[in-house]
Amino acid sequence: MADEAKAISLGHKKWIMDFMKALPEGKCTYEDLVQEGEKHHCDTLGAMLKLMKRDKVLGYKPMFLMRGPARRRARGRHTRDDRAAGTP
Repeated sequence: MADEAKAISLGHKKWIMDFMKALPEGKCTYEDLVQEGEKHHCDTLGAMLKLMKRDKVLGYKPMFLMRGPARRRARGRHTRDDRAAGTP
């Protein structure tokens, strides 16, 4: 069970990194990530982003990203190599 959860988590981190790296300057809005996450059936996006921020793979100013009018302008950026996120 734990191995399956870890594999799912790594899969989510991988698509997040791939998505961010494909964008100009490696930047996007939280809403962009939510839309992409819907395609990947990701219901743990906030937690994944928080972990990746802790590992200094992604960067953003708010403590935690969430939906809402005040947060629409919040932008995240890719900051480090994929290997730091634990992706192969």
